[in-house]
Amino acid sequence: MATLMFVLAHPDDESFGAGGTIARYARRGHRVVLVCATRGEAGKCGDPPLCRQEELGEVRERELRAAAEVLGISRVEFLGYRDKEVLLANPAEIVGKIVQLLKEERPEALVTFGPDGISGHVDHRAISHFATLAFWSLPEEERPARLYYYAWEQGVREHLQLRQALPSLPVTTVLDVGEWVEVKKQALLCHRTQHLSLERVFFSLTEEQLQKALSKEGFHRVWPVWTGGEKERGILNNK
Repeated sequence: MATLMFVLAHPDDESFGAGGTIARYARRGHRVVLVCATRGEAGKCGDPPLCRQEELGEVRERELRAAAEVLGISRVEFLGYRDKEVLLANPAEIVGKIVQLLKEERPEALVTFGPDGISGHVDHRAISHFATLAFWSLPEEERPARLYYYAWEQGVREHLQLRQALPSLPVTTVLDVGEWVEVKKQALLCHRTQHLSLERVFFSLTEEQLQKALSKEGFHRVWPVWTGGEKERGILNNK
């Protein structure tokens, strides 16, 4: 079975953007690897706070590992950079770390944020840049066969009432993950310190709205270059 690797910025990026996709492939027997640039230590601790600010990175790491277990992620690796400071990373160092993981895992597909970062977050945009550099740094025979960026469809954005940084890249690939919506919800709920964001984005919706918002997950295929036509329905050999 193929390996699928996600290179993202913070704990919860995996569940917010691709929880259904991860659950779908993990439950079909594929290996899913998550690489996280930071531990999210500059985020919110909840209201009322669930921990002290200096404890947040450790707490969010535990939350991510719990979500990974729910989703079926086989391996979680942290790159060790500070939240909101990924852009300041030494480029050779961070790209080298990602390249090493790509060589170890030999994924069929690599998924990261697009240049827009979905929400425009500086860490999202930075990890997109570094993960893409890592992809192209590898010789063709060692490179993943496919590179994808997060790219939520406008309909999903409307259901989630998201208004920031609309993706500039077209959605080329749409996965029906309705079967795994409940798994995605459980993974999201593992990120307890982020309950304010979860309530604002997801759990303020009606059950019908939430089902529609979580049932489809979209991506932009960067490589091989998308040439148009019918949208893909999967990111591993279109399955």
